Amino acid sequence: MQYKLNLLMRIFALTLYIAFSLAVLYVVKQNYSKCVLYAILFHAAVNFMPALYQQA
Repeated sequence: MQYKLNLLMRIFALTLYIAFSLAVLYVVKQNYSKCVLYAILFHAAVNFMPALYQQA
């Protein structure tokens, strides 16, 4: 059962990672200078929590 939960979590994380990467790419290509920082910070914040979890 645990491996199913881990697989689901990985799929969800991969989907979010791709979505945020595309959001950053879109913001950069559209030259929304104010939103670039927000998009990068939000992407980093979402990636920060799993990184902390792996260190524990």
